[in-house]
Amino acid sequence: MVDVVKVVGQKIVKEMVSLDGGNNVTGIISDGLHDFAFDVGNEVGIPVYYFETVSPCCFWVRTR
Repeated sequence: MVDVVKVVGQKIVKEMVSLDGGNNVTGIISDGLHDFAFDVGNEVGIPVYYFETVSPCCFWVRTR
C-alpha cells in the first residue's frame, strides 16, 4: 500500500507542479511521511518543506 501511495503520489505532485509550466509553484509543503515530494522538488528545482503531523489522539494525550 505504501509503495502504491509513493508511485501514484509522486506522479500527481509532479503533474500539479508542472501546471502552467511550473512558474506559479515556488515550494512544496509535505507531511514527513511522503518522502516522494523531496524527489519531485529536486527534479523540478524547488524547495520542499517537511513537517510532522500529530494525530488528534496524540494531541489529546499530550494536553491532558
